[in-house]
Amino acid sequence: MFGYLTESRKGAISKLSWDDVHDGAVYLAAKNPKNTRPYFVPLIDELADLIERRRADRAMTNLVFHRGGAPVAEMRKSWATATKKAGCPGRFSHDFRRGCAQN
Repeated sequence: MFGYLTESRKGAISKLSWDDVHDGAVYLAAKNPKNTRPYFVPLIDELADLIERRRADRAMTNLVFHRGGAPVAEMRKSWATATKKAGCPGRFSHDFRRGCAQN
C-alpha cells in the first residue's frame, strides 16, 4: 500500500526510517531513491492511517517497515502469497508505481 500511495521503490521503502517521518510528511532523502532526487509525501488519508499502524511496531527498530525488527531484505514469497490471496497473482510490486502514476 505504501508503494502504491507514494510511488516509492522497494529499495527506498526498505530503508525508510522513523527519522524520515516528521512534520506531517514522509521525507525520502536523496540517499534512498534511485533517481537521487529527494522528495516528500504529505501524510494524509490512507497514508496517514498506514503510518499510524506502523508506528505501533516502532519500539522494535528505527525502520518503518521491518520483519521482527530486521530489515525486509526479500519479499518474493510473501508477495506471491499476498497477490494470490488478493485474487491478482502474477502482479509485481513495481506495478503499484505504474498504477499510482496512472491514477
